[in-house]
Amino acid sequence: MSKQGETVAPSQAALILAAVEHQRAGRSAEAADLCRQALERDPDQLQALMLLGLITAGGADLAAAEALFARCLALVPEDPDALHNLGRLRQRRGDDVSAIALFERAAVGKPGLAPIFNDLGVSLHRLGRRKAALLAVERALAIDAGFMIAHCNHGMILRALDRPRDAACAY
Repeated sequence: MSKQGETVAPSQAALILAAVEHQRAGRSAEAADLCRQALERDPDQLQALMLLGLITAGGADLAAAEALFARCLALVPEDPDALHNLGRLRQRRGDDVSAIALFERAAVGKPGLAPIFNDLGVSLHRLGRRKAALLAVERALAIDAGFMIAHCNHGMILRALDRPRDAACAY
Protein backbone atom coordinates (compact mmCIF):
# COMPACT_ATOMS: atom_id res chain seq x y z
CA MET A 1 0.00 0.00 0.00
CA SER A 2 1.34 3.42 -0.89
CA LYS A 3 1.62 6.35 1.44
CA GLN A 4 -0.31 9.49 0.65
CA GLY A 5 1.48 11.50 -2.03
CA GLU A 6 3.46 8.53 -3.41
CA THR A 7 2.86 7.37 -6.92
CA VAL A 8 2.57 3.67 -7.58
CA ALA A 9 4.16 2.40 -10.74
CA PRO A 10 1.71 0.61 -13.00
CA SER A 11 2.08 -3.14 -13.35
CA GLN A 12 3.53 -4.68 -16.51
CA ALA A 13 0.08 -5.85 -17.51
CA ALA A 14 -1.32 -2.34 -17.02
CA LEU A 15 1.47 -0.85 -19.15
CA ILE A 16 0.82 -3.30 -21.99
CA LEU A 17 -2.94 -2.81 -21.80
CA ALA A 18 -2.51 0.97 -21.88
CA ALA A 19 -0.09 0.66 -24.81
CA VAL A 20 -2.60 -1.41 -26.77
CA GLU A 21 -5.37 1.09 -26.00
CA HIS A 22 -3.19 4.00 -27.16
CA GLN A 23 -2.28 2.13 -30.35
CA ARG A 24 -5.93 1.35 -31.12
CA ALA A 25 -6.78 5.02 -30.60
CA GLY A 26 -4.08 6.05 -33.08
CA ARG A 27 -1.65 7.35 -30.47
CA SER A 28 1.39 5.39 -31.61
CA ALA A 29 3.99 7.58 -29.92
CA GLU A 30 2.34 7.11 -26.53
CA ALA A 31 1.97 3.38 -27.15
CA ALA A 32 5.65 3.10 -28.09
CA ASP A 33 6.67 4.98 -24.93
CA LEU A 34 4.66 2.59 -22.77
CA CYS A 35 6.21 -0.41 -24.55
CA ARG A 36 9.67 0.99 -23.88
CA GLN A 37 8.77 1.44 -20.20
CA ALA A 38 7.64 -2.18 -20.04
CA LEU A 39 10.87 -3.29 -21.73
CA GLU A 40 12.98 -1.29 -19.27
CA ARG A 41 11.44 -3.39 -16.51
CA ASP A 42 11.59 -6.67 -18.44
CA PRO A 43 13.60 -6.74 -21.69
CA ASP A 44 11.98 -10.07 -22.57
CA GLN A 45 8.36 -8.86 -22.38
CA LEU A 46 7.01 -10.50 -25.55
CA GLN A 47 3.85 -8.41 -25.92
CA ALA A 48 5.79 -5.16 -25.55
CA LEU A 49 8.36 -6.31 -28.10
CA MET A 50 5.65 -7.35 -30.54
CA LEU A 51 3.63 -4.13 -30.24
CA LEU A 52 6.73 -1.95 -30.44
CA GLY A 53 7.78 -3.93 -33.51
CA LEU A 54 4.42 -3.28 -35.16
CA ILE A 55 4.57 0.42 -34.31
CA THR A 56 8.14 0.67 -35.58
CA ALA A 57 7.23 -1.23 -38.78
CA GLY A 58 4.64 1.44 -39.47
CA GLY A 59 7.42 4.00 -39.64
CA ALA A 60 10.54 4.16 -41.75
CA ASP A 61 12.95 2.21 -39.54
CA LEU A 62 12.45 -1.30 -40.91
CA ALA A 63 15.78 -2.50 -39.51
CA ALA A 64 14.72 -1.59 -35.97
CA ALA A 65 11.37 -3.33 -36.48
CA GLU A 66 13.13 -6.45 -37.79
CA ALA A 67 15.39 -6.44 -34.74
CA LEU A 68 12.36 -6.30 -32.43
CA PHE A 69 10.67 -9.24 -34.17
CA ALA A 70 13.97 -11.14 -34.13
CA ARG A 71 14.06 -10.61 -30.34
CA CYS A 72 10.54 -12.04 -30.16
CA LEU A 73 11.71 -15.10 -32.09
CA ALA A 74 14.73 -15.48 -29.82
CA LEU A 75 12.24 -15.80 -26.95
CA VAL A 76 9.65 -17.95 -28.76
CA PRO A 77 11.27 -19.36 -31.93
CA GLU A 78 8.05 -20.44 -33.62
CA ASP A 79 5.78 -17.55 -32.59
CA PRO A 80 3.49 -17.29 -35.63
CA ASP A 81 2.80 -13.58 -35.19
CA ALA A 82 6.49 -12.70 -34.99
CA LEU A 83 7.23 -14.95 -37.97
CA HIS A 84 4.45 -13.36 -40.02
CA ASN A 85 5.42 -9.80 -39.09
CA LEU A 86 9.10 -10.42 -39.81
CA GLY A 87 8.09 -12.00 -43.11
CA ARG A 88 6.06 -8.93 -44.04
CA LEU A 89 9.06 -6.71 -43.34
CA ARG A 90 11.30 -8.90 -45.48
CA GLN A 91 8.65 -8.81 -48.19
CA ARG A 92 8.56 -4.99 -48.00
CA ARG A 93 12.29 -4.79 -48.63
CA GLY A 94 12.09 -7.26 -51.52
CA ASP A 95 13.52 -10.37 -49.84
CA ASP A 96 10.74 -12.69 -50.97
CA VAL A 97 12.78 -15.87 -50.50
CA SER A 98 13.23 -15.14 -46.80
CA ALA A 99 9.63 -13.92 -46.51
CA ILE A 100 8.29 -17.18 -47.96
CA ALA A 101 10.25 -19.26 -45.45
CA LEU A 102 8.90 -17.12 -42.59
CA PHE A 103 5.30 -17.24 -43.87
CA GLU A 104 5.48 -21.02 -44.23
CA ARG A 105 6.67 -21.34 -40.63
CA ALA A 106 3.95 -18.93 -39.45
CA ALA A 107 1.29 -20.97 -41.26
CA VAL A 108 2.23 -24.02 -39.20
CA GLY A 109 1.39 -22.13 -36.00
CA LYS A 110 -1.70 -20.35 -37.34
CA PRO A 111 -3.10 -22.42 -40.22
CA GLY A 112 -6.40 -20.54 -40.04
CA LEU A 113 -5.02 -17.03 -40.53
CA ALA A 114 -5.83 -15.86 -44.06
CA PRO A 115 -3.31 -12.95 -44.22
CA ILE A 116 -0.40 -15.36 -43.84
CA PHE A 117 -1.48 -17.28 -46.95
CA ASN A 118 -2.25 -14.10 -48.86
CA ASP A 119 1.21 -12.70 -48.08
CA LEU A 120 2.77 -16.05 -49.01
CA GLY A 121 0.94 -15.89 -52.34
CA VAL A 122 2.20 -12.37 -53.03
CA SER A 123 5.83 -13.36 -52.46
CA LEU A 124 5.47 -16.54 -54.52
CA HIS A 125 3.90 -14.50 -57.33
CA ARG A 126 6.72 -11.97 -57.26
CA LEU A 127 9.21 -14.81 -57.66
CA GLY A 128 7.29 -16.13 -60.67
CA ARG A 129 5.93 -19.18 -58.87
CA ARG A 130 2.41 -18.50 -60.11
CA LYS A 131 0.77 -21.89 -59.49
CA ALA A 132 2.03 -22.04 -55.91
CA ALA A 133 0.96 -18.41 -55.48
CA LEU A 134 -2.52 -19.25 -56.73
CA LEU A 135 -2.83 -22.13 -54.25
CA ALA A 136 -1.71 -19.92 -51.36
CA VAL A 137 -4.16 -17.13 -52.17
CA GLU A 138 -6.97 -19.62 -52.73
CA ARG A 139 -6.21 -21.01 -49.29
CA ALA A 140 -6.52 -17.49 -47.86
CA LEU A 141 -9.90 -17.14 -49.55
CA ALA A 142 -11.03 -20.55 -48.30
CA ILE A 143 -10.28 -19.33 -44.77
CA ASP A 144 -11.89 -15.91 -45.26
CA ALA A 145 -14.06 -15.51 -48.35
CA GLY A 146 -14.53 -11.82 -47.55
CA PHE A 147 -10.81 -10.99 -47.58
CA MET A 148 -10.87 -8.35 -50.33
CA ILE A 149 -7.11 -7.93 -50.71
CA ALA A 150 -6.83 -11.67 -51.33
CA HIS A 151 -9.53 -11.39 -54.02
CA CYS A 152 -7.47 -8.70 -55.76
CA ASN A 153 -4.31 -10.79 -55.51
CA HIS A 154 -6.23 -13.82 -56.76
CA GLY A 155 -7.31 -11.89 -59.85
CA MET A 156 -3.79 -10.58 -60.44
CA ILE A 157 -2.32 -14.09 -60.28
CA LEU A 158 -5.03 -15.52 -62.55
CA ARG A 159 -4.30 -12.76 -65.07
CA ALA A 160 -0.58 -13.63 -64.92
CA LEU A 161 -1.54 -17.26 -65.58
CA ASP A 162 -3.33 -16.05 -68.75
CA ARG A 163 -6.77 -16.77 -67.33
CA PRO A 164 -8.48 -13.42 -67.97
CA ARG A 165 -12.07 -14.67 -67.58
CA ASP A 166 -11.31 -16.26 -64.22
CA ALA A 167 -9.40 -13.13 -63.25
CA ALA A 168 -12.39 -10.92 -64.05
CA CYS A 169 -14.56 -13.02 -61.72
CA ALA A 170 -11.99 -12.82 -58.92
CA TYR A 171 -12.14 -9.04 -58.58
